Amino acid sequence: MQIKGVKKFLLLLFSLSLIFLLSGCFLSEEKALENAKEEAEKSFMADPLETNQKIDDISIYLPEGMEINGSSNNNVFLAKEDQDYLLFYNQFESEDSQHLFEGIKARPESLLLHSYEDDKRFGYIAVFPHQEEEYELQVGIGGVKITTITTLDNLEEESSDLMEIVNSSILNNEK
Repeated sequence: MQIKGVKKFLLLLFSLSLIFLLSGCFLSEEKALENAKEEAEKSFMADPLETNQKIDDISIYLPEGMEINGSSNNNVFLAKEDQDYLLFYNQFESEDSQHLFEGIKARPESLLLHSYEDDKRFGYIAVFPHQEEEYELQVGIGGVKITTITTLDNLEEESSDLMEIVNSSILNNEK
């Protein structure tokens, strides 16, 4: 009789441990959004990385493995492995411009919409639901923004990488 009680206790203890362990392995949407916001802010506040690519009227830093797939009318198409990115720039907007941010604020259903400022620049991060278990991530500084579709697990790293890209951008304003 006592053996059955011990078995039930061990089974209960194992089940609770497993639930606790698994719940710690899964990132909540709220925590992922908070982490993304913090990582974007760190990259916004960091010194810009040295540009390593130039296309049309913009020079940018691209992380290792990311490549340019083309451009058209102030849009640059980027890819890294199977992930696509769209970088948009307006060379006539200054780094402190809030024009792109004002446009994104009008979109309904944002999960995260946060802005950052320093003495000379205005930046932001925005996250929207996309399809099941996918999120649209957009970060921008002034007249430069980059957008991708990502998962909850990749939101934090993507927000940092994308803010590094827009933070490094140098627009050629000569026309």
